[in-house]
Amino acid sequence: MAEQEVLSHKLQEVLDHVDKSLNYSIESVSMIHEESLTRYQELLQDLDRVQRDIEDVIKANDEANAAYRMARNRLAEAAVRKDEERQRNAYDEAERLMRLKGSFEERERMLRARREELQRDVKHMESILHRSVEMIQKIRVAMEIIHSRMEDMQDVTQSLDAKSLMLALQFVERDRLRLARDIHDGPAQQFSGVLLLLEMAQRLEDLGEKSRAAEELAKARNTLGESLGDMRTLLWQLRPVGIGEGLRVVLQRFTDQVKGRYAVSCVLRMEGNDARVGQLIAANAFRIVQEAVSNAVLKGRARNIAVSCSVGNDVLRLKIVDDGCGFDVEAVLGKVRNRECYGLENMQERARLAGGTFRIESEPERGTKVTVELPLWGGNDDGKNPHSACR
Repeated sequence: MAEQEVLSHKLQEVLDHVDKSLNYSIESVSMIHEESLTRYQELLQDLDRVQRDIEDVIKANDEANAAYRMARNRLAEAAVRKDEERQRNAYDEAERLMRLKGSFEERERMLRARREELQRDVKHMESILHRSVEMIQKIRVAMEIIHSRMEDMQDVTQSLDAKSLMLALQFVERDRLRLARDIHDGPAQQFSGVLLLLEMAQRLEDLGEKSRAAEELAKARNTLGESLGDMRTLLWQLRPVGIGEGLRVVLQRFTDQVKGRYAVSCVLRMEGNDARVGQLIAANAFRIVQEAVSNAVLKGRARNIAVSCSVGNDVLRLKIVDDGCGFDVEAVLGKVRNRECYGLENMQERARLAGGTFRIESEPERGTKVTVELPLWGGNDDGKNPHSACR
């Protein structure tokens, strides 16, 4: 019991750390949202003012045009009467009104151009506001998922042995550190960049450099779009879309995502009834496939990857084969022992935690094959299996 209490306390500490990282991200996005909202309101005020100026200049131009026609009529009458003085005065008045009309028309053109520019800026800012709200909502969803997963982990502590608990805790701690690093190096840095771009756009706007301000706003929009993509990737890593629908669904979505993102061939072959695979086993299997495929693409530079998944009566079998550059397995295992590389260790330990086996075969320039077997611990488990809580 003492060990379980210590581990539960440690799990809570991990959760607190993750909360802190995600709360920091929410604060960063909220700050961008507030800045963007202020700028959005200023743009609406500017747009309203420009619209009123356009209406005023159109009215003034109409009045000048009417006066110009009257001056032309007086000029025509003076010409008929051959009154040179009235002709001269009417001509001067018509010429003045014509120049005034020209200035009004030029002013109207400038104001209309400014209105179009402001309308574009308003749309850009609306997009930033919408995406920032969406980002905050997604981060909060991530926090809820993490809380849910931590509650599951605390339930597991009631039935797993201390060695398995420590192994599971290592996974949580490693995921926490990776999540914090990914948020700091990715979305958090990008959010700071967006804030700087918005500040620059504001200064340029104040200086009257409208085109350059628009360029900075476009950069901010693009950067925020990239941040949203990165955050969606982080959310996918936290809880893959479809995990509740079955292993077949989540693996198919993952392989499709790999094909679309990296332009490689990633084919899934699925056999057996995946409805027999519990969510925790499915999650472990998915993480192993995710790690193996990511290594194949990012480190092995593979162009073709085949993922095979077979659900038997008692065992789930996975095989991931790629045509990448391969590697010296013993050398990589040495790095694992020296804590220089965690990818291979993660796959091994996930298989071991689930009571399964893991094997990797590779040689330089010969590609890589990962083979995993995970016991299903069927629905009639009698409780004697030490991993039954992971079902």
